[in-house]
Amino acid sequence: MKAHIALLALALLAGCATHDRQTIARVRASGVSERTIAKLERGGPLTPENIIELKKRHVPDEVILRQLDEVGVNYVVTREEKKQLKAAGVSADVIDALVSAGNRFAAYRNAPPVYFYGDYDYYPRYYYNSPWWIPHGSIGLGYTWGGHPRWR
Repeated sequence: MKAHIALLALALLAGCATHDRQTIARVRASGVSERTIAKLERGGPLTPENIIELKKRHVPDEVILRQLDEVGVNYVVTREEKKQLKAAGVSADVIDALVSAGNRFAAYRNAPPVYFYGDYDYYPRYYYNSPWWIPHGSIGLGYTWGGHPRWR
């Protein structure tokens, strides 16, 4: 039984990796810094500086594109950063993917929050003033949009 649980946990953790070990080994062999490799291994968002470093070390665009597609970014790309990327020789596909990931981040960040709430509805017997009333309950789940700006 313990072996089954261990295999299941290993399978779940293996599915979390963005890149396989061989790809990470090739990136490491190309001389990329450990900070950038850690982002690739652990699913961290790449910054424009990381992308320029990967390009200078001749890492294939597929590695960068996969990271941007699966992980995304936590910022919006500025014009100056786009100019830096173009000047460093980063391909148009990577720049477009980076801008798209930044737009997804902005859309997610600016979306109104969703609040989930639950409710349990129970009235005691004396509430209805009837000796034959059977207690009942109901559980509700819903969501609402918005909220006070201070809570965001």
